[in-house]
Amino acid sequence: MLTTVASSTTISCATVSAARIHQRRLVGAPAPTGAPVGGWSASSSVMGTPVTAACGGRSSTSLRSQRTSGGPSSGCAGDVGHRSGGCRAGSAAAARHLIEGSVRDGYADGVASTELPAVDPDEIDRILAEGATLPGSFYTDPRIATLEDEAVFRRTWQIVGVEPEVRRPGDFFTSHISGTNFSVPIVVTRADDGRLRAFVNVCRHRAHFVAVGCGHKKFLQCSYHGWTYKLDGSLNSVPRSDEGGLPPFDRLGLYDLPVDTWRGYVFVALQPAEPLSAAVTGLGTVLDDVGFDFPFAAENADPDFEYVRQVQPMSGPSNWKAMNENNIECYHCPTTHRHSFSDMYKVDPAHYLHREFDRGVYHTSDFQDRVAATLGLTERGGAPEYQFYYLWPNMYLQGGIELGFGGTVERLWPDGVDRWKGEIVSYALPSSREYDPDVIKQVEEWWRLTVEEDRDAAGRVQTGLKSGLYSWGYTLPESERNMRHFYRLVWEALAPSFRH
Repeated sequence: MLTTVASSTTISCATVSAARIHQRRLVGAPAPTGAPVGGWSASSSVMGTPVTAACGGRSSTSLRSQRTSGGPSSGCAGDVGHRSGGCRAGSAAAARHLIEGSVRDGYADGVASTELPAVDPDEIDRILAEGATLPGSFYTDPRIATLEDEAVFRRTWQIVGVEPEVRRPGDFFTSHISGTNFSVPIVVTRADDGRLRAFVNVCRHRAHFVAVGCGHKKFLQCSYHGWTYKLDGSLNSVPRSDEGGLPPFDRLGLYDLPVDTWRGYVFVALQPAEPLSAAVTGLGTVLDDVGFDFPFAAENADPDFEYVRQVQPMSGPSNWKAMNENNIECYHCPTTHRHSFSDMYKVDPAHYLHREFDRGVYHTSDFQDRVAATLGLTERGGAPEYQFYYLWPNMYLQGGIELGFGGTVERLWPDGVDRWKGEIVSYALPSSREYDPDVIKQVEEWWRLTVEEDRDAAGRVQTGLKSGLYSWGYTLPESERNMRHFYRLVWEALAPSFRH
């Protein structure tokens, strides 16, 4: 599971503890507006600089009461889920160059074949077929990390927010997509025409942000020199533009990114390898089968409730893959989490189900009986009380009975070869139930221990991987089946570069 560091701070409209947010076992030549290229998320770092993606504003209760009494409305205006589209003549090629980097003969997914480590793809095929892990060098070699930037993080759709955040024209939020060697800031807007749009959050003047956090604005304004942009990304005004010397305004719009929505979630990509619909097909089937409630989908979201994001930054001392592998298996739970996660949930094979689908894995279980009794859960036996979903390459959702903040979206990304960063973006839900504060305090302590244990375990694994004495290991066919699936997904993304 994703883990917090002692000095991390929750960035939000309201104070919320890391453990309360963490109700889950976790724990990449410019084109003007209109040229579809690729995208980023909410709270992270841009080239090492923290970006706060938390919103200021009123509480959900006060907004609800205002709307009920005829106050400001946050109802949806315009169609939801349109992709950004169109391309101005001469701009698309330059935009793709900007987003993808140089792609020349002899390069595979943006990485020169001479820059790749010596890897025999047939040997990797063989060891994975035998149930082995990925080679240890895949977690320590900077060339693998660079390849993952191009073949994984620039090519995949990522959840950057939820639709209720951008219901009205003028609503916006900021986010990012990051890899080891790049970080692309994003702003998502609901424009005056009702369309959802995403842009690189970089002013065309001197590269400052044009938006910070989330909220509601008539224009996006760079706070550095005051250039303003309309919500469709076009340049609106420039202080002292009467001096002349600038290209026409219609050549200075924000860089456009692919954006799409799915059942209440907003996805952005930099250079997507496939449509979003293809990326989430398997996830949708699993969520429906298990009984996920899709709290942000149009049919479920409350139009009178303000969905306020709270962002918890995280980091850890291991390669992102090592952390993710920890997140997607519970073989370690009985030993690593003896007095934390295992005290909350049933982790024995008879009760803890873990399976895979085309682009991810999922886990289900139930509370320990004594915990369920303390929580007052008298009607049991329906949808699993604990639901965890992982979507390739780096996203996590949680369902079931959540204590505290009920809607969470979690992501992690590489911060160098042997470190990762992440964030938990959490939203209070109108249906969130109140529990005994003493019970919540105990649950928070269990989660604090769980995330600390996971972070430390992945860090020790990274030390072992860096020893130079670990080629690869072998995994169990049932207890670690999810890891085997993850190895196949990683190799599926990287293998074409080695077979080039």
